[in-house]
Amino acid sequence: MNVFDPDRCFDPAAVTDAPAADTLYAFYDLAVSPATFDIVHFLGLADACRLARSLKRLHVVIPPGPREGFREDAVTPYDTDNQRWRLQHILVPCAFAFEACRQVSVLGSRREARALEALADDRRYPADYAVDSPREGYRLKHLVAAERLGGVRPSTEAMRIMKRWLTQRAAGRQVVSMTLRECAYETDRNSRLAHWGQLARHLDRQGVFPLVVRDTEAVHQPLPAPFTGLAACEDVVWNIDLRTALYELCLLNLFVNNGPAALARLNPRSRSLTFKMVTPSSQATTVAFFEANGLPPGQQLHATGPWHRLVWEEDTFDCLRFEVEAMIARIAAHSETTT
Repeated sequence: MNVFDPDRCFDPAAVTDAPAADTLYAFYDLAVSPATFDIVHFLGLADACRLARSLKRLHVVIPPGPREGFREDAVTPYDTDNQRWRLQHILVPCAFAFEACRQVSVLGSRREARALEALADDRRYPADYAVDSPREGYRLKHLVAAERLGGVRPSTEAMRIMKRWLTQRAAGRQVVSMTLRECAYETDRNSRLAHWGQLARHLDRQGVFPLVVRDTEAVHQPLPAPFTGLAACEDVVWNIDLRTALYELCLLNLFVNNGPAALARLNPRSRSLTFKMVTPSSQATTVAFFEANGLPPGQQLHATGPWHRLVWEEDTFDCLRFEVEAMIARIAAHSETTT
C-alpha cells in the first residue's frame, strides 16, 4: 500500500472541529527535510518551542515532498522504497518518543497540509513555516543557537523489556553500548571496527558489559572479527522505542557522528560520547561545515547538557579508551555526591 494514500490520513473537512488551542503544530516537511534521524533534532527544537509557549501538546505534521512523497535531492543516498520504510519506521516512531506528542499526521497531499496550517494559526514550528514556502527546522545551526531542547523518553513498556533483556545478559554489570556505523555510502565516516573491538575487549576485562548495536545495513551479517564472542542487540536496531530505552539504561553510549546518536543526545537521562565528528570527504562533516553552522571543532552543543560530549578526534583505540574512562570517572564521582 502506498504510504501516501490519503485514505490513511484524515478528512481535511473535519479538522476545524479538532481542539488546537493547547497544541503546537510541528511541520516536518518532506519537500525540504530528509527521511532520516534528523527528525529527532527537529522534534527537540519543536518541543522546546512548545515549552517556551506553555503549550501542552505536540502535533507532528509530515507533508509529502514532490518526488514520490520526498524531496528532490541529489544528496540523499536512499531510493524511494527505502525512504518510505524510514518514514514508517524512523520518522513516525521518533515523533512518539517525545511525551508531548499526541498525534502524527502523515499527509497524502499538500492540500491537507494547508488545512492544518490554517488550523495551527501561529502555533507552529518552524515559526515562519508555510506550505507554499516550507522551512527546515532541524539543521545544526538551529541546534547551536538553541538554549534548550525537548527530550526523548522511552515508553514504560520499552523500559521493562530492555531491563529484562539486560538482566539476562549483563548479569549485573554496567553496560556500555557501542552503536556502529557500517554504511555502504560515505564509508570514510564508518566506525573503525578494529579500534572499537579493541575497546570492547578492554571494557570487558574491566568488568563492564560492552554491547554492540549494529548498523541496519549490517545487522544480519556475522559480527565483525574484532567483536567475535561479544554481545549484540538486534532488537533495538528495528525499534525506536526499544533503542531509546537501551540508551537510557546504559551507563554510557558510544557513537561516531551518525543519526542514531540523537536518540541518546536528546535524552536527559542518557549519557553519550560521539566521536569522529569531522570527516573531510563528506560535505556535512567538514571543518568548514561546522564553522559555517557556528560549531567550530572543539566546541560542544550546550543545550544537550554536560553528559553528552562531542569528541572531535578520530575514533582510535587510545582516544576511545581515554574519553570513555574519563566520562565513566565523572559519572562515578557525580553518583557519589548525589547519594
